[in-house]
Parts: sequence; structure tokens; C-alpha cells
Amino acid sequence: MKNHRLITLAILIIGIYIVISLLRSNIQLWQQGKTIEQAKQRNEKLKKENESLKQVLSWVESEEFIEKEARNKLNMGKPGEVVVIIPDSLVTTSSASQSNHPLYNWEKWKRLFE
Repeated sequence: MKNHRLITLAILIIGIYIVISLLRSNIQLWQQGKTIEQAKQRNEKLKKENESLKQVLSWVESEEFIEKEARNKLNMGKPGEVVVIIPDSLVTTSSASQSNHPLYNWEKWKRLFE
């Protein structure tokens, strides 16, 4: 009788250990599944960002962008064109006295390209 109780107790302890191990494994699998899902979402976000950056790169490498930057930031022009640089002091005084006189032609062109 005592052996029978001891065997039952041993089986019960082994069974509890197995159940706890299975629960622990299931919890780990569930957490890893969440991690994988987060990685997939991050991957999709990075793919979209990569596509956006590819579009920006193709724009930056285009002749139109290079010409625009050369004109605006480097004050360059096409062969045969004359680049006119207006000092800031003239720009501020002309905008302050704008109501007193009609706009000069160069002011109209300047506003057109601003």
C-alpha cells in the first residue's frame, strides 16, 4: 500500500513537472511569435522607407535637379545666360517701399521665382 502511494505521488510529481514544462514552452513560443510579427512589421516599414529613398535618389540624380541646384545654390547659369545677383540690402528696401511705387520688372521676376 505504501509503495502504491509512493508510485502515485512520483507519477503525480512527474506529471506536474511535464505540464509546467509544456506551459513554459508554450509561453516562449507565443513570445517568439510576437517577436516575429514585430520583425515583419518593421521589415514592411523599412521596405516602404527604402522605396521612398530610391525615389528621392532618382530625383536627386536627375539632370533637372542638378540644374536647379546649380542655379539656386551655386548661382550658375546655362552657357549664354547672365546671372544677376541682387544684394540683400536692395531686396529689403524694395519690399519696405513697395507700396510707394509700382514694382520694377526685376522685382516681378524675383517674385515669380521665389
